[in-house]
Amino acid sequence: MSERKARYRVKSAKGERPDLNQLLADQIAVSDLPQPVREYRIPGPRKFVFDFAWPTPPTTPEAPVTRLLVEVQGGIWMKNKSGHSSGVGLSRDFSKGNYSTILGWRLLHFSPQDVRSGKALDTIRQALAPTPGCVVQPTLA
Repeated sequence: MSERKARYRVKSAKGERPDLNQLLADQIAVSDLPQPVREYRIPGPRKFVFDFAWPTPPTTPEAPVTRLLVEVQGGIWMKNKSGHSSGVGLSRDFSKGNYSTILGWRLLHFSPQDVRSGKALDTIRQALAPTPGCVVQPTLA
């Protein structure tokens, strides 16, 4: 296996698997996108951790709020229904996504193919781009 391919492999209890989060992180690093926070725990009583986050608050009242979360769903095609494809895993992912939305975050989910093809990077770029004529006013609590 080449050194480049080895960089995107991690060992787990179930054997070696692709490290899609590292692949996406490297794609972002060489792009023109702002760097995300990795393994981000959103504030609040729940202990949900997201793969990537852009938690940028607005710099002025007219500036958009970024607040973008990204999850890479790695085990969706596994035969033994583990991780994200099991009933428990799906239920946990639904709770996690719903909670983040209630707190005002936008959440994007990507498959392994989305990451490998570059589609995830393109979608993140679109989500972080300012929308002409759209100004998000943050709610002050």
